[in-house]
Amino acid sequence: MISSVPSLRHAAVAEVVRLSGRKKAYADRDALLTAINRRRPRESGEPPARLRSTVVITPEQVAGFPVYRVSAARGTSGSAGLYLHGGAYVFELQPQHWRFVARLVERTGVPVLVPRYPLAPEATWRDSFDRMVNLVAAQPGTPLLLGDSAGGGYAVAVARRMAAIGRPAAVVAISPWADLTFAEPPSADVADRDPWLALAGLRYAGELWSAGEPERPECSPLLGDLTGLAELLVLCGTRDLLHGQATALAARAEADGVKNTLVTAADLIHVYPLLPVPEARLAFEVIAHFVTTHTTPTPL
Repeated sequence: MISSVPSLRHAAVAEVVRLSGRKKAYADRDALLTAINRRRPRESGEPPARLRSTVVITPEQVAGFPVYRVSAARGTSGSAGLYLHGGAYVFELQPQHWRFVARLVERTGVPVLVPRYPLAPEATWRDSFDRMVNLVAAQPGTPLLLGDSAGGGYAVAVARRMAAIGRPAAVVAISPWADLTFAEPPSADVADRDPWLALAGLRYAGELWSAGEPERPECSPLLGDLTGLAELLVLCGTRDLLHGQATALAARAEADGVKNTLVTAADLIHVYPLLPVPEARLAFEVIAHFVTTHTTPTPL
């Protein structure tokens, strides 16, 4: 565990998150639906225009929904990773997702595919899961999957299917939501201290995404067998409603014979590696090393 005292910048970001009222969106069923109806019309999910000065972003029509290939401006080819974004399966890609992917591509030279997969309540996991598997399977070499929050759980679920078809995948899961049922609910202390997430709304989002079957391993990979994954890297802060799931996921991987690394950071909030805080720098370097270890880009 990384046990240093959180920075003043992290404290400020956590306070901004608290004051933004994001947690209220997850208060219950009605609050979540209200947030979806309010936010989604304003969120395009498109990559910010300014990122195109540092990376090459190419739309691809390969899955029945938008997929963007993010490549280094200096030019690389070869196997691409797949990044699945968080947002409780109901909210779009956010600028912090795009910034993280762009930095990772710049740092490693490894191209990354970023799908804008269809969201609940209009869609469920069935509308994109097999297509995600096909996207990953089409890449040569060791499949590489990355994701944060809901996307972290989704990445692990796709990796389970890849293992079943004989293509073991390496996975980076940032604050993963790996059990939609919350079979082991977070402690009251963690629930109170998390400024971002609340249990009732997340459970309802899980019901929507899973079409009423949240226990399915395609939706809750923590409840399934992880045997066959190539390697798993899990990162999470302890001031995060999903901290228990992150540690349980690493423990499950260990029990199933999967090489894994768990990075936990004391008193840091949800998806801290994506946030503009000093603590994200070390996490980013750990992720970049993992990516370069499992993927070898070829210069053009």
